[in-house]
Amino acid sequence: RHVFTLTQFLSRNYAFGFAAYINQNFNRIISLDDLTHFAHVSKTTLIDLFKELYGTTPIRYLNNLRMEKARELLANSDLSIGEISELVGFQSIHYFSRSFKEREGCTPLCYRKTHQDSRYITLNSRPV
Repeated sequence: RHVFTLTQFLSRNYAFGFAAYINQNFNRIISLDDLTHFAHVSKTTLIDLFKELYGTTPIRYLNNLRMEKARELLANSDLSIGEISELVGFQSIHYFSRSFKEREGCTPLCYRKTHQDSRYITLNSRPV
């Protein structure tokens, strides 16, 4: 059983609040300055607390969340790549496409083609 000091407890609650803020606003422009203003802590404190709890920086967490949401939308919707880019918080479809390809190893369109087919299930595989 781990006993927290008051400072550790408050710090963890701040970090959980940061993550909740990011999760609710991932589709908006969020900067490290926005997060420090939101929580009234320094950039260094914010990054250290966030890394301790989530193993990554707040901005990397944000970008991972955006990519996760983009993958879901590419596989499960018929929205255009531009619409998805905008919905997950990218200001430029070109930056979104480049970032997606760097992370996933393929373009958003290629990802959609390979993953959208898997949402259709054949129940009867025997010839009739």
